Amino acid sequence: MKAKFFIRFLAGTVFLLLFTFQIVYSDENPVRIPDDIRPETKDYYTYCMSHRDYGIDIYELNGHKFISDLDENEFQVEVKPSCNFSRRLNDTDIRGVVIHYTNGSSQSAWSWWQNQYPGTSAHYIINRNGSIIQAVPEIYAAYHIGCYWSDEFCGNCPNELCSNNGYFYDPEETTIAIELENAGPVFPEDGRYTDIFHNPTPEDAEIFLYDGSDPLYHASRFYEAFSEIQLTTLEKLLVDLEQRYGNLIVLGHSDIHQVSVDPGPAFPKTKFFTGNTD
Repeated sequence: MKAKFFIRFLAGTVFLLLFTFQIVYSDENPVRIPDDIRPETKDYYTYCMSHRDYGIDIYELNGHKFISDLDENEFQVEVKPSCNFSRRLNDTDIRGVVIHYTNGSSQSAWSWWQNQYPGTSAHYIINRNGSIIQAVPEIYAAYHIGCYWSDEFCGNCPNELCSNNGYFYDPEETTIAIELENAGPVFPEDGRYTDIFHNPTPEDAEIFLYDGSDPLYHASRFYEAFSEIQLTTLEKLLVDLEQRYGNLIVLGHSDIHQVSVDPGPAFPKTKFFTGNTD
């Protein structure tokens, strides 16, 4: 009797485990999809909500791409989806744009965003050659600032982005994130400049010599300069966003998060920034 009971118990346990595995990892995972999810992002949203807590297969994820928010006749854009996002509390409440740099190559950035959950992300990367990667649809909040609904490290955030009836409001809810492919601080090494991971910068990359006047940028006297075509694309993208969302506050990650330094001293702030950049 004990042997029969044990066999039945073991068989039932195996069946339950297999059934659970099928539910969790199958594309038929019964995740409730809100009725107001936009059709052009529904497949992507469903995949991410069904898989990101249990393991994301990069090949499968790239098979669930969303449609880019940008006009492909106007921009050279490719979608590399990341599951590091959340629904905005108000889908249309976009008030600003936050500029970052990737601290390395574009590929290392979006590959990290695809492989790590929870992790970081941005809506867009502008590559050194002016082409664009979109990783998160604009309708969703990307994980790009790191305030975590607290003003502990984000006390400098302007009220237009971070205040709601006197309470702190996470700026990821109200902003679009744009990363610029750029090494940030670089260091002379064996006749070349390398980034913080000891990867050499492109041979044609220009180096910006920083005068050391701001202690925020103490990491190095040398920074990779942003390419002209990259900044031209950024300007064009900002115009496109403002045509769709109205006037936007444009500022850097370091203007919100007190321990962040990007986009760094090589970025032409006076040309692009409109927010709190003191």
